[in-house]
Amino acid sequence: MTDNNAFEKLLDQSLADNGYHLVRLHPLHSKIDTLVKIKTLEDIMHDLDTQNIKEMQSYVIYIKPQKKVYEIKIPQHPPQIYPAKSILDGIYLSNRKLNIPYLLKNASLLYDTGEYGLARNIYKTLLKSGEASDAALFLIGKCNEAEGHLAEAIKNYEDSLLYNQKLETYQELSKLFINLKKHQEAAELLVKALKLKEINQSIELELLCTIGNCYLRLENFEKSEHYYKKALRLSIRPDEVLCNLGVLYLNYKKIGESKNYFNNACLTNTKNSVALSGLGCCYFEEKNYAQALDYYAKSLTLNLNNIYTLQKIIRCAFLTQNYTRTLELLKNYLQLYPAHLDLTYSLAIFEFHFGKFSDAKVTLENILTVSPDHYEAKELLKKVQQKTT
Repeated sequence: MTDNNAFEKLLDQSLADNGYHLVRLHPLHSKIDTLVKIKTLEDIMHDLDTQNIKEMQSYVIYIKPQKKVYEIKIPQHPPQIYPAKSILDGIYLSNRKLNIPYLLKNASLLYDTGEYGLARNIYKTLLKSGEASDAALFLIGKCNEAEGHLAEAIKNYEDSLLYNQKLETYQELSKLFINLKKHQEAAELLVKALKLKEINQSIELELLCTIGNCYLRLENFEKSEHYYKKALRLSIRPDEVLCNLGVLYLNYKKIGESKNYFNNACLTNTKNSVALSGLGCCYFEEKNYAQALDYYAKSLTLNLNNIYTLQKIIRCAFLTQNYTRTLELLKNYLQLYPAHLDLTYSLAIFEFHFGKFSDAKVTLENILTVSPDHYEAKELLKKVQQKTT
């Protein structure tokens, strides 16, 4: 009889004398790794819960050897005890190396629940072990980025690339650079990513457009144009790339070329709201405000959630004194986003110009309820009150 069996028999007999039955005894050695202990206890509790035994009570018992208590000789170095489930389901493999898939899975769960510090600790354990260093550094970077430690995150991503040049790492690091307005660093990084063997045509197209966008923000016309045109040659549905080129030429006041690209984008996809808005901007630059208003209205009919285009059509409405279409679009937008005070004030102006003084009064009073110091609303309300008295 083993020592564990002897103890179990004695304990069962003692419990039976007092009207109890021993359901399960699971030995747990004190020298086992803490993480393994936790996993073992989780498995035990899961098994007991699934048995659904009524009136069952659970205890945690700590014992140590004493002379002639049970007349059991406990060896100094008993065999290690592992969880009842497969060892592959635990912290360590049978060769006592870390079970990387298991640890990554648990760290991912911690990350998803916002426990970035705990997740990072697991990734650091992997890094110290020398296992999957590139993945560990990348994921430590993700944790640092989530917590706002951006300088550390950049260093982690860069170190990860030293181990393994993976597309995902290039993409995450470039996004971080772009968010920090480091467009030059982002562009140079993505140019390197273009050389990876793993990228397909779709990813190459995305990278080329992003590089073009970076150089557009850097006001580097030649490089932006170069990468956009490379993207255009790859694109199956080129309307988005054509819009990028349209924006590029518009920024450099090359209105004719810009208009051509936006028109071609519309021919490729008649429902491209960006292309229609772009054409509106071209006509606005040419001071053809009526035509601009028409294209802005078409764009907003397809996609109302474009604050820039909405602001532009409001300007066109005042310049042309053509308020009808703009008023309708503005009302529709404010039904979705009623908290936008500047646009609400624009609505009040439209109502005032249309002679809807009672409506304008209500709109202005709503603005002043939220923002009592809104100077323009106060002044317009005085004019409305003069008209209604």
